[in-house]
Amino acid sequence: MRAVVHHRYGGPDVLTLAEVPAPVPGDGEILIRVRAAEATKSDCELRSLHFPVRRLALPLRLAFGITKPRRHILGGYFAGEVVSVGEDQDR
Repeated sequence: MRAVVHHRYGGPDVLTLAEVPAPVPGDGEILIRVRAAEATKSDCELRSLHFPVRRLALPLRLAFGITKPRRHILGGYFAGEVVSVGEDQDR
């Protein structure tokens, strides 16, 4: 599948379109084929590592990656259709 990824912190120039392996849903998870996604202010702040509240910079950097991002695909708001479900959906 294709995704916009970033492997280092910085401005919009660090974003690249790449082929990434399709995820496999685990127990209690679903796989959604995304049809539309939204880029938010928080995505931009995480990508650039510039936060409006300076005292949160260190805890957020510890959570999201000190020298480079732990998660390479940004975003959390999207619309799409369920493609598959994992095992144990009673969770």
